Amino acid sequence: DGSEGSSSSTSDNPFLLKSPSGMDADGFSIFVADKGNNRIVKFDRDTLAYKCHFGSGVAGNGEGELSSPTDLSVQKGSKYAKYIYVADNGNDRV
Repeated sequence: DGSEGSSSSTSDNPFLLKSPSGMDADGFSIFVADKGNNRIVKFDRDTLAYKCHFGSGVAGNGEGELSSPTDLSVQKGSKYAKYIYVADNGNDRV
């Protein structure tokens, strides 16, 4: 519906993105850097069904936490994503 997402809404509706800033895909999934919600969201490439997300939705600098991810790149394996490289802008790291 074009509504902007927020950190508090990510668990209720994973389709609400806030400042999506980067995207890549493998043969089966689309990955979106959801900068405003501090997460990477994964969707089925054919049906656009939500699959999962990486990051808690709250900015952080610990293992598995993101802060304003701005872009990503998927290194494709034989079928699925082998590695996902994330530009974690708020933490100055990849």
